[in-house]
Amino acid sequence: MRTLVKDATKKAIEGAIYWNTGAYYTEKGQRLGAIEIEGLVLMVDIDRGLNYEYDCEFYEDAITHAYLNNRDVWRVPADPGFHFAVRRALEDATREHA
Repeated sequence: MRTLVKDATKKAIEGAIYWNTGAYYTEKGQRLGAIEIEGLVLMVDIDRGLNYEYDCEFYEDAITHAYLNNRDVWRVPADPGFHFAVRRALEDATREHA
């Protein structure tokens, strides 16, 4: 069962995008990553330890605009355990790619 969960998590972050805003929050800047999950965009800011969900288009400028203008939405994920695993995998991938 554990292998199936890992495979599903890997598949969920395949289409992720990563970028660095260049803001000086840490010596590495401000690294962001995002994926589409359950009809929303999940974004992580690993340098500030934040994560949000947005109802916006899936590209860097739209996500950044939603982030800077506090347009996050709150909801209970359909599968909280899977959602948590995907968020953690996205955080790890963002550290590697942004």
